[in-house]
Amino acid sequence: EYMGLDVQQGAKFWPIYGAYEAKREKLAVARIKLIEGYIDQSDKITAAQADKAATGALTNSISLSNLNLEYYKKIKTALGAVKAAKFMQLETYLQTAWRAFAQENIPLIGELEKTQQN
Repeated sequence: EYMGLDVQQGAKFWPIYGAYEAKREKLAVARIKLIEGYIDQSDKITAAQADKAATGALTNSISLSNLNLEYYKKIKTALGAVKAAKFMQLETYLQTAWRAFAQENIPLIGELEKTQQN
């Protein structure tokens, strides 16, 4: 609804979006696994585990940004820059909201240890 696509635009957009969403979902699953692994270790995380978690999260973010750029270009080719920017604006909003929710609900390194001591 937000995209305001007519039938012809929808016929171009939805197959591109389907391919995008399949790839984005794989990245989301990988990020959830990273978060779960971090949570399992967060109370006694070692330097190696912290490095693996941070590197994994950063790599995942770069992969998502690259995917967004790739599909922005595809949607731009199919529907023009305004529709592509509109899609990317919404997608970025949703991704940011999810990241903020996750960040607010996972312990910071060392914080879980502090709450267990109190």
